[in-house]
Amino acid sequence: MDINRYTPKLKLSTDKLLSLDNLTPEDIFEILHLARQIKQRDRMKERVYPLKDKVVAIILDSSNSRLRIPFELTVTQLGGHTLYLSPKDRDFMMGMTYRDVSALLAQYGVHCLVTKAETAELRNELSRYSPLPVVNCMESSDNPSEVLAALFTIWEKKGKLENLKLTVVGNGKNLNPAAVNAYAKAGFSVSLLCPEGMEPDEDTVARASQYDDLDVEYDMRTALKNADVVTTRIFGDHPVGEEEKKLFYPLRADEHLMMFANPDAIYVHPLPIDRTLEASDEFLETPQAVISEQAGNLIYIQKTILSLLIK
Repeated sequence: MDINRYTPKLKLSTDKLLSLDNLTPEDIFEILHLARQIKQRDRMKERVYPLKDKVVAIILDSSNSRLRIPFELTVTQLGGHTLYLSPKDRDFMMGMTYRDVSALLAQYGVHCLVTKAETAELRNELSRYSPLPVVNCMESSDNPSEVLAALFTIWEKKGKLENLKLTVVGNGKNLNPAAVNAYAKAGFSVSLLCPEGMEPDEDTVARASQYDDLDVEYDMRTALKNADVVTTRIFGDHPVGEEEKKLFYPLRADEHLMMFANPDAIYVHPLPIDRTLEASDEFLETPQAVISEQAGNLIYIQKTILSLLIK
């Protein structure tokens, strides 16, 4: 499916954005098309306020300003209000499940819930029982907003998504199948470059190959051949020891690594980034590294998601 030939319908197939697995290819294109419209209107100072008089509750079990601040700015710029329940407000939820909390907040007049749903059990509970639309802002490569911001940035830079190649470089044990599948849904082929012994297990490879086969490579030249987009992924649920770090240093994004990709290849990363293991300082100052634009596009993706979910 070609995003440039897709006709937006201004609706999603779900009101629970808990994982990238929730999104169909059409959902991804809906979000990216509307994000482009919102960004164009913002640049023309043509502001609209679809969240006027709407309240979005943000519940975080740790004090994480990197997750909270973009959503607070998003809601404010769209004319809405946020209700932030910090770790200091845990007594509000004492003795209640998220099912109970979302039902109570709905009765209080809240219109949407943003939270960190890191376990499958919690995501299933919210999916089945929450009367409110839900957005998951978990800290991982399965964060829907961050992957969509990368796709939006790539579309802006490349003018298309179909038939592009993404090479993920780094720790295969921290590869997220849902993120790989999201790229495949958008039309990408995906390769993984990792050191021997750091490849994903067979189950992860199978789950990451639902829409297209994941290509696992150990040779830099082979993995990066014809790559249009490169990203690095080192850290995640699987801990990285000092000996393992030595394996990843030669694979960090720099001018040497990028010379094996297409000459116009770009580098994406959701931040924060390890400027020792994931990319060099010098490379991040080059036009190929589009991480600043990607970070800015996160706001437009979040504006789009909330605009589509909250009616």
